[in-house]
Amino acid sequence: MLPVAQRQLIVTADDFGVGPETTRGILELGARGAVTSSVVLVNSPFAAAGIAAWRAAGRPLELGWHPCLTIDAPVLPARDVPSLVGPDGRFPALGTLLKRLALGRVNGAEVEAEFRAQLARYVELVGAPPANVNGHHHVHVFHTVGDALARALGDYRPYMRRVVEPWRTLRRVGGGA
Repeated sequence: MLPVAQRQLIVTADDFGVGPETTRGILELGARGAVTSSVVLVNSPFAAAGIAAWRAAGRPLELGWHPCLTIDAPVLPARDVPSLVGPDGRFPALGTLLKRLALGRVNGAEVEAEFRAQLARYVELVGAPPANVNGHHHVHVFHTVGDALARALGDYRPYMRRVVEPWRTLRRVGGGA
């Protein structure tokens, strides 16, 4: 057993940049030491402002990347990732994405291209690659998405949240069915 002084607890708040109030709350918790990390939804229209607020607050917590395929619009033009978007050019809800994945209607090359664009956007906004990665709605647990994420990351190997949930649990997730 490690001595207490050598242990470290990392508390991560998801969805940094999803909206101004969520970002503000995460920054406040980071300043208090209640949250040590967050992951950024770089495809959100509020991401850049959130990262500017993070810098202005003195970078009170570590920021990682929250790869996303289920809210807002892709970083790439919608025409470049047609299997990932609806008629409105935005990502679908989780349930719709899961159905598309189950039916084989998600193009892995499009997922990889979008993830590469999101990763580049993260580096552009934050100034360095992410130390940790945690897929939004845990979509990286599905092979098409997880494989594309691994290809997008290439040789770079950040801490990746590993999620293993029983199917009965996943079926109870709101919007997942």
